[in-house]
Amino acid sequence: MALQAIKVNRKLRYWVQMNRTRTKKQVDYYLWPAAIVVFFLILAVLNARLIYKAFTSHPGYISKSPYRDGITYQREIDALKRGEHYGLTARFSTNAENILLKLTAKLPLPKEFTVSARFIKPASKTSDFTIQFQKENELLYSAKLPHKLSGLWLVKLEINTESEKIALPDKKIFF
Repeated sequence: MALQAIKVNRKLRYWVQMNRTRTKKQVDYYLWPAAIVVFFLILAVLNARLIYKAFTSHPGYISKSPYRDGITYQREIDALKRGEHYGLTARFSTNAENILLKLTAKLPLPKEFTVSARFIKPASKTSDFTIQFQKENELLYSAKLPHKLSGLWLVKLEINTESEKIALPDKKIFF
């Protein structure tokens, strides 16, 4: 009887093992088409989301005169290149009412020129202003601030001559 139980137990183990391998093969066989379908469904959902985002987002800046805007932008780039050519650097120092500007240049600047600066408050566009600097001595300029400044400001410095405009890269000043 024990021998019969061992034979039955072996047959049962063999049958269970065969059914497990058969089931695993069947699962593997049916898993690939499902995985491919799931992949393409995920791809379709992502594409639909991208298309939705493209149609509902802001279209960006659309210009009425792109040629004129391009020429203006190219002039700004050329002014920055001229500033690099002269090797211009600017240092600002401030007190409550005045701002001092010290220019240094590797090459000599033109004889007659005016210096102006546009102060831009990144947080609000309503408080932006432009000031003209007066010459104190060779490369030291001063200007009176229109009001007390606080926070972070972007300064666009321009040097205007009779024939050209020279610009420096934007500086960040914290008051």
